[in-house]
Amino acid sequence: MGVEERPKLKGNKIIPVERFGVKIISMGFFVEDNSPVIWRGPRLGKMLTSFFKEVDWGGELDYLLLDLPPGTWGCCIGSS
Repeated sequence: MGVEERPKLKGNKIIPVERFGVKIISMGFFVEDNSPVIWRGPRLGKMLTSFFKEVDWGGELDYLLLDLPPGTWGCCIGSS
């Protein structure tokens, strides 16, 4: 999507980047450029749960799209 800026922190919440009216958060924002991230199972689930709880999406969402790396479709996310 041509995003060059990074998310910002406001208190203890992450403010996602917005592009074309779409709010974006990615693990790629938090690792060094071109560093591979190989997360599966519980580790991936914890990262996603963290994104759900720590990102200020600005209210209720109509849609939430997840773009997960190949091979990570089987992760389970529990609610708490």
